[in-house]
Amino acid sequence: MLININAWTARLMSSAHAKEADMPDMSLYCIWTLRMVLEIEEQPSNVSLSATAVWFIPAAPVAKPGSRSNDQERRGFTRDRWQTWMQRLSELDGQISDATTKQMVEQARRAMSDAVKR
Repeated sequence: MLININAWTARLMSSAHAKEADMPDMSLYCIWTLRMVLEIEEQPSNVSLSATAVWFIPAAPVAKPGSRSNDQERRGFTRDRWQTWMQRLSELDGQISDATTKQMVEQARRAMSDAVKR
């Protein structure tokens, strides 16, 4: 259920934030999940990693720093933090035993990487 809630909210965020100043701002829900899983938890579970991955897969282009405005800094999407999250997902990749979670994390890393290239 945690994965589904995060996936739904991520899709909502990616479509709601397609244009500058679109509302509502769903990014706080993203930050809560990413912070808990990638910054606080030492050994995140497969469910936690999947919940994190479903944020990046659809929403990386609108969540990345500088994607819409300088306001991203205020909401927590800093360039340093983005790099930290990418690095943490890379570090955890070798520890994932579940094939589905591994695939989702790889998709998330690819989405993040593609987003910063744009």
